[in-house]
Amino acid sequence: MLPVLDGIAIYLILIVMILLTLLLESIGFFHSLNRLCKKDYTILMLVNNDNWVMKKTLQSLQTVAGKICEFVLPIRLSYAMGNGKTIAICTLSDMSLLKEIVSRNDIMCKLFLVGRLLSENRGIENILETVHNYPHLRYLILCGREGKGHLPGQALISLYNYGTREDGYIAGARGSNPKLKSTKELISYFRTNIEIVDLIGSRDILQLELLIDKLSGQ
Repeated sequence: MLPVLDGIAIYLILIVMILLTLLLESIGFFHSLNRLCKKDYTILMLVNNDNWVMKKTLQSLQTVAGKICEFVLPIRLSYAMGNGKTIAICTLSDMSLLKEIVSRNDIMCKLFLVGRLLSENRGIENILETVHNYPHLRYLILCGREGKGHLPGQALISLYNYGTREDGYIAGARGSNPKLKSTKELISYFRTNIEIVDLIGSRDILQLELLIDKLSGQ
């Protein structure tokens, strides 16, 4: 088990990692630190001309903060397998909805997989690999609360509708760093073999039950 770190220790780790990242990757000089938002893993900084720091630096700091939070605040439940074959549910950042679905045996027996999606890059890459590795999957239901800042649900729908640009960024995605390393084959397979059902923001279990029954032909 990981040791329980108090608030002071967490902040000290964050400060050390931020300074290290700045030393290696930052461009220019920072005159003030405006805000650190742990909830969204977003670090906002100002320079002397009141413009935002270059996006590359923000992305680097965001990644560091996210990694630290994964270490000190580990997520115990990220997905669960069911007994179905064709339907998967993604509750985005909604842990309570995920737990509620997992606790319902009458729902889980009809699902292949239920899990969360927290990032607009590696999280989506994992989904693409899963879909490709399990060709019996046909439907992906997006529901629950969207992750602020990253907007992975919006990014996944944009990928489904528009694909990626030549530089690997998801066309139309509004998240902070929607760039994928996935192959064109994986992206094409996802876009042509999966049907996405967009219920982003909904936490209605009854609505999910009715939809699952419809998709499974019951």
